[in-house]
Amino acid sequence: MTYRRTVRVIYPVSQGHIVLRCGEEGEICLKADKIRDDGNGFTFSVESERPYIYCQPCLVKTDLEHASEGGRSLVVLTDLGPRDIYPHFMSDDQGSITDPLEIRSSIMDRSHIVRVYLPPGYGDNLLKHYPVIYMHDGKNLFFPQDAFLGKDWGLSGTLDMLNAMNAVDKVIAVGIYSGDRDRDYTLRHGWIVEIPHAARGSASANEENSG
Repeated sequence: MTYRRTVRVIYPVSQGHIVLRCGEEGEICLKADKIRDDGNGFTFSVESERPYIYCQPCLVKTDLEHASEGGRSLVVLTDLGPRDIYPHFMSDDQGSITDPLEIRSSIMDRSHIVRVYLPPGYGDNLLKHYPVIYMHDGKNLFFPQDAFLGKDWGLSGTLDMLNAMNAVDKVIAVGIYSGDRDRDYTLRHGWIVEIPHAARGSASANEENSG
């Protein structure tokens, strides 16, 4: 049985074109069946006698082939719909972490400190849209010098490992530093303000009926 699927490679090509290397050792070189009008999308038809195949986009410039960073991507051929790949060629295969950023909150009437993990290729392939994870205890996520008792949670290393395995879709992670933990995490201060008026009215009516 032969399995088939469409693979779309999206990358802002300024010079050259994209080919797709497939197989255990990249021995199969596919040319695009279709190129998007803006020149930044390349559609390939892949097939294999197995229900999966490994693929790696390569950028060809003046007959020189540059493999994308991050290794080969696993394409499951039994899934429905096209498989989109957003490669990067001009950046490291590890993510980066911003300096602490101060963001003012009008709701809490104070500033928050955050650090942001940016995945590999974030600055290279600007056509990629990333899901975002927001995490509490931001000071514990990345650096031991910031973390409680000097033990960070190793988030950036974990995400880099998953990215290298192409095991998950790349994400942006926002670590939010806590200010007053009791205020920020236990909702003991002013939480009733956040409940919609309708819900408060319903809760009040239920309390009166039960009383």
